[in-house]
Amino acid sequence: MTNKTHHEHDYVTGLVVRLIKFFQAHRTIIIAGVLIIVIFIGGFFAYEYRQSKIKEDSWKELTMAILFGEPENLTAVTEKYPKTNAALYAAYYMGDYNYEQGNYPEAVSLYKKVAEGKNKELAHVAQISLAAAYQANKDYEASILTAEDFINKNPQHYAIAQVYLTKALSQELAGKKEAAAADYKIIESRFPNTYFAAFAKNKLKELNK
Repeated sequence: MTNKTHHEHDYVTGLVVRLIKFFQAHRTIIIAGVLIIVIFIGGFFAYEYRQSKIKEDSWKELTMAILFGEPENLTAVTEKYPKTNAALYAAYYMGDYNYEQGNYPEAVSLYKKVAEGKNKELAHVAQISLAAAYQANKDYEASILTAEDFINKNPQHYAIAQVYLTKALSQELAGKKEAAAADYKIIESRFPNTYFAAFAKNKLKELNK
């Protein structure tokens, strides 16, 4: 029993001695490696903190811009916090502002930017607004294509009835009465007992006169 204990003690002692010698022989490399790890970890946490702060500040400034209804502050958010969700929402609200002011080309530009962004949910809403902005700008073909693309990619979207209506109206305004009537019929059959169905029914009566 004593010999076993003595053997284990010698083994542990030998291991410690070898580790000490290894450290002494490679001290510079080991210290450098530890410093690199410490710097990397510190840099990672500093980056995460900075990103979190940017995110927090961007949403604060977006909220203030919306509350006070100052378009220039929305633009400031997009410029100060590019590549953030807050910047995409600011661009979308700027699109709404320009649409309401009748500046349809600028609304188209802003909606298009958001529709191509990384926020998929907001991109869907922006694409719907883009189709409407094209229509308001009398670019009916672009409106039809934008609405059609949305319908093909998002057939079950909650706002799909609105998209069909935008498409049908653009086709009617472009003089494509048969294509418009076909979409009005889809609206009437797919979305019964809704405002959209009632609107489509009245439009079909007008087209059949």
